[in-house]
Amino acid sequence: MHWQYAPIVWIYVTGAVLAGWMAIYAWRRRTIPGAAAFALMQAGAALWAAGYALVTCRSDLSGIVFFANVAWTGAVIEVPACLALGLQFTNSRLSRRALLWQALLPAITLVVVWTSNFHGLIRHSVYLQTVGSFKFLERTPGAWYWVYFFYSICLVFATVIILARYARRSPRWRRGQPIILTIGLLISCSGPLIYNLSGLRFPVDISSIMFVPGGLVFMVALFRYRLFHVAPIARDTIFESMKDSVIVLDEQNRIADINFAACRLLQRPAEEAIGRPAENLFASQPELINRYRTTTEAHDEIVIGINEVQACFDLRISPIRDRQGQTIGRLIVLHDITRRKRAEKELQRAKQAAEDASRAKGEFLATMSHEIRTPMNAVLGMTGLILETELNDDQREMAQIVRISGESLLTIINDILDFSKIESGKLDLERQPFDLRACVEETLDLLASKAAEKGINLACFVADHTPARIMGDVTRLRQILFNLIGNGLKFTERGEVVVSVSGTPKDPATLGHEIHFTVSDTGIGIPEDRLSSLFQSFNQVDASTTRKYGGTGLGLAISKRLSTLMGGDIWVESQGMRGLGSTFHFTISADAVDTEQCGAQHVPSLELEGKHLLIVEHHPTNLRILMDYVQSWKMVASAASSISEALDLLRQGIRLGAAIVDMQLPDGGCAAFVQEMQKNAARRDNVNSFPLIAITHVGRGNLDGRRSQFAAQLTIPIKPSQLYSALNNAFHIRPAQTSSPSSRNSTLRKMAEQMPLRILLAEDNAINQKVAQHILARLGYYPDVAANGLEVLDALARQAYDVILMDMHMPEMDGMQATKLVRMRFPQSQQPAIIALTADAMQGDRERFLAAGMDNYLSKPLRVEELSEVLALTAVQHSRNQIKAAIVGSH
Repeated sequence: MHWQYAPIVWIYVTGAVLAGWMAIYAWRRRTIPGAAAFALMQAGAALWAAGYALVTCRSDLSGIVFFANVAWTGAVIEVPACLALGLQFTNSRLSRRALLWQALLPAITLVVVWTSNFHGLIRHSVYLQTVGSFKFLERTPGAWYWVYFFYSICLVFATVIILARYARRSPRWRRGQPIILTIGLLISCSGPLIYNLSGLRFPVDISSIMFVPGGLVFMVALFRYRLFHVAPIARDTIFESMKDSVIVLDEQNRIADINFAACRLLQRPAEEAIGRPAENLFASQPELINRYRTTTEAHDEIVIGINEVQACFDLRISPIRDRQGQTIGRLIVLHDITRRKRAEKELQRAKQAAEDASRAKGEFLATMSHEIRTPMNAVLGMTGLILETELNDDQREMAQIVRISGESLLTIINDILDFSKIESGKLDLERQPFDLRACVEETLDLLASKAAEKGINLACFVADHTPARIMGDVTRLRQILFNLIGNGLKFTERGEVVVSVSGTPKDPATLGHEIHFTVSDTGIGIPEDRLSSLFQSFNQVDASTTRKYGGTGLGLAISKRLSTLMGGDIWVESQGMRGLGSTFHFTISADAVDTEQCGAQHVPSLELEGKHLLIVEHHPTNLRILMDYVQSWKMVASAASSISEALDLLRQGIRLGAAIVDMQLPDGGCAAFVQEMQKNAARRDNVNSFPLIAITHVGRGNLDGRRSQFAAQLTIPIKPSQLYSALNNAFHIRPAQTSSPSSRNSTLRKMAEQMPLRILLAEDNAINQKVAQHILARLGYYPDVAANGLEVLDALARQAYDVILMDMHMPEMDGMQATKLVRMRFPQSQQPAIIALTADAMQGDRERFLAAGMDNYLSKPLRVEELSEVLALTAVQHSRNQIKAAIVGSH
């Protein structure tokens, strides 16, 4: 047997076990920087210690030499792994050439170790020595032994220097790991130094004995200082990879640590920054140093100059405390907000530009509103005056259409002014009672001439139990109807456009109803794949439709938003086929004003009950509407869709009191039917036995020389009130309700007799002067006229006036300046009431005028009713003010 025993073997075994266990522990964490090198180093130490344990236990020369070579293999592995540990742990780098040379010498050494028996470069003159019963190897070191020994010392000391520099530039709470690693390396490497340089002769190799205390130090590093633990590595990774600049200051205001972003900000490496006072690094920003020299906690925005470029940062200063709560430093975090600040400035500039553009747009719209309203004042004013004169039915109807069209144009102008409010969701809806049927019929009247030009039938039907009067915004409702009906006429070449209205009760407590409108046409239709985008702004079904039919594509988008604001919705149904057309639906929520006045027939009908009537109408929709109306009035009606059918009914001897006949019958036999009716009347010796009512279209309603043959005339679209009046005339039940212009004129003229006022009209436009003078003349007033504010002041200096109608836009001196001077120059007893007249219609105008000292406000175009009402209110208020002024003056 060649085995022997010595107690020292347990020290070698202990060192080998410790090193082997740490190698396995570190290898399992090899993804952490330095862990793989540490595992390789400990594996070499374990092999070294295990080799000398076996050397001690062997008593034969060959066995001792073999295991000595095994120990040398561990030493060759451990030393370069030690340097690799230092490099990986500190995140340092070596060039490829340096790494190649560093690996070349250990490789040569391994070859030399295992071939030393042939050349003696590692061990020279090998033999066994005996001390008692213990045998040990005696050898003389060869030349390569000393080469590798000093090479190993150089690598170890290089590693110690790398770790020491890393520890020096690390913050205090992060220096433990590199320091404990340095201590462990020095203890582990002290054995070879003592063995080879002390000059003492040991019967055994003690170089690996120091692996035991060194291993214990490494154990402390692994568990106490959490070496190769993921949390510190993660913290360091986050610290270095942060885009924010992080600077750590100690108690002396020196930089203890700094991350990569901060190094880039300061434009110097961490080695030059760590340990230096913060004042040196921020010498170009003395105001920052003075402001935050002793601040332990702050949150502010600062500007730092970098290469003559100003950068803005969000600064946060937080205290760093130890376990006892003592402040041991400060943490400074600088978050670069330069881009955000630039973006904010860009947004601010964009906002300012948008506000300027909006202001310019508002001024432009106000100017255009004034310029358009000025001639509209004359159009509507004169039209209103014409309607007060004696006119026949055709003239009155045409004048009313002109008036309604002018008012519609004003509505469009107001829509343009309100468009920005619609887009921003700030549009305020009115809530006033209005006649639902009148709203629909007036809208149809606006489009009736267009329908007649294209030969399209335009019809309307309001279902029973629909509220007659509702609360809401009549202007906005008319706008939606105008858009939908106008589109129906635009995209329909022949056929009809039919409007239907129905109401459904929703809340009996508040008389709430859902009003459902449908607008059906027989036009080109809409493809199904375009229905979803139909209500988007500036959208057309097809680009070609814009060129052919015109339009901006904005009407449906506005209609959708208005219907939504009214508590409803809008949608469309279409099969996308020409001739089948489209059906638009929209709903609104509204409260009924009076539920008793519901139904299609909100006119008296007792006089018509039981009367016999023949209706000759070729269009089925118009025929159905006429039949529904007259049957709701309990009349006995017969229907015919052609002249031949009507003549057959006459020959059958049906009872007949009157007849309604369409003048546009396709067979052209209207004249023959009239002659047959006259023959029947002549046989009965009663010319008026069969009164006729003609149905005509707007623009094509001239009956030529046959007007005497008809008792009344109806125009398309048919209105129930118009039909009721025509039937009254035909049956001579009651005279047609016509207003007497002369009687109305006399009533208006009495206002001046009851309320005499001295009026001064301030208006620069000659046409508007005439319009206002005519309207005031209807009320019995004959005002004096001034062309500008200077003439107003001169007129007031000559005589006193009760009321001044003050235009806002006048040359030389406008109405605002004139009003201020009037209020300043004249005593309270001579102050007239001032009513603002303006074609502006922007939001806030009324408040602005009243704040300037005016008593009331009227927008152009002027209307007799509004003017008389304002004059009455102003006169009463002015009288009260004069009485108060007199009482104050007497005291």
